[in-house]
Amino acid sequence: MEGRLSRVATLGAYYDLEGVIQAVTTGGSTVDDRYIPWEGHPIAEDVLAAGAAGLLPEEEQKPLLAALDGRLDPQDLTPGAFALYDLLANEDPWRTLELIERLPPSLRSLIEDFSPSQVADQIGVPVLAMHSTDDPLVPYAELIRLQAGMPRAATSTVQLFRHVDFDLASPSGWWSLTPDLWKVLHLTNWILVG
Repeated sequence: MEGRLSRVATLGAYYDLEGVIQAVTTGGSTVDDRYIPWEGHPIAEDVLAAGAAGLLPEEEQKPLLAALDGRLDPQDLTPGAFALYDLLANEDPWRTLELIERLPPSLRSLIEDFSPSQVADQIGVPVLAMHSTDDPLVPYAELIRLQAGMPRAATSTVQLFRHVDFDLASPSGWWSLTPDLWKVLHLTNWILVG
């Protein structure tokens, strides 16, 4: 990557797709034996289920969704669809990685291919990552994973942004937004000056 990039900046990005799956399905993340609760968007599970089902052969997609909705006995699924069902129906964050390992190799490979963590050690330019502590689309634990996986990366948190949009509960909220806006201005300046 050297020579093609001068820096990398992220706002509300995930580090490892396994962690996102874990948080969406169980409502929390585990990082270094620590549990971090997460309140995701109400449709996050449905979006994940529909996307995951789309990765299966066409004849296995509707049965998987029916099993997730309780309209079909999961035991009637093919082995690959059943492994995916187990992952998507799981509510125990400590089992997520084990369940991912049970997926068909093609699905495990896709999860790896779409995880920035797989190429983090190849990034030789400065990295600045910002994340909202209450992001409903990407769990805050992903910033913690990035900090562990890329210790030289500069990181920052904001409180009043909901993913990439800010959330004001009242007009007086503008004053409380000032520190977060300053951080975003710093991120923007860092990108543009570089």
